[in-house]
Amino acid sequence: MKLKTLKEEQLKKFLKGVKANKVILFIIDAKKYHKVHLSILKTLIKEKKFSGIYITVNKPYFDLIKYLKENGISTENIFFIDAISKSVSKEIKMTDNCLFIPSPSHLTDLGIALTEALENMENKENKFLLLDSISTLLIYNNFETVAKFIHFIISRLRVFGLIGLIVSIEKLLDEKMINILIEMCDEAIEVK
Repeated sequence: MKLKTLKEEQLKKFLKGVKANKVILFIIDAKKYHKVHLSILKTLIKEKKFSGIYITVNKPYFDLIKYLKENGISTENIFFIDAISKSVSKEIKMTDNCLFIPSPSHLTDLGIALTEALENMENKENKFLLLDSISTLLIYNNFETVAKFIHFIISRLRVFGLIGLIVSIEKLLDEKMINILIEMCDEAIEVK
């Protein structure tokens, strides 16, 4: 499989056709990250009526919730795993729809939280998992550790039959990592 290039306007049509048990790597231009990220979520949540798990290593949970709501995305059917809040703030207000991990460098804790969230998920149809940034994971962890972790996530997604969406910023991944991810995923999309 090779990297497929889509324009922003083609992304919505592509997402509408995505079926369960697919894992898709999105490589996004840094300048378009927020717009494309919102487009992915709007298509899945508002149009396809999916619910899912959102692993955030980029934005703290409460900032992310505010951002999504300001952009018209309901968060009531999303379970969050937040790996950044505890590393940037001492005061974390616990919530029912979020597990807080100490840091993006605690991948074992992140894997346990993911497994717990997947096992507690009732109906596996029309569900997704979104990992918002491999690029950020690579800031906190070495290449081999991140590759093993992504392989773990993809294996869990296949077992549970969810749609997996793995996002990275263009040019922050080296060619070796991109090739490994392309091999692991069902599709690799570069959004221009």
